[in-house]
Amino acid sequence: EKYNIPLNSSCQLSLIYNPHENISETMKGCVFNGVMELASADPLPKVVCTLTAWKKGKKAIEMNEILVVRGSNSKKELEVFSVTSNQTKFLPFNCLSTFNTDPDLLYMYLLDI
Repeated sequence: EKYNIPLNSSCQLSLIYNPHENISETMKGCVFNGVMELASADPLPKVVCTLTAWKKGKKAIEMNEILVVRGSNSKKELEVFSVTSNQTKFLPFNCLSTFNTDPDLLYMYLLDI
């Protein structure tokens, strides 16, 4: 059966990252220590939450920021969209923030996805 949910509804959902097809492991989330580790994940998670803040010059991410992962570019940066701040960010591979895919940390509105 199909359901239609308006994009502007108050419904929230979480995307699940399940690389090993093990739902009990998936519900705990995967932890990535740094952008380099995150960028080399196969498959690449679609959404992550930052567990630690990071700043270098004008580039920064806050703790508990929800990031939609878009992919890496030729400048050795990971392109992400921050649902929290509504900004596109380019994180260098040497960024040492910690990222998590725990579904309990990733609730978003449909419009944000």
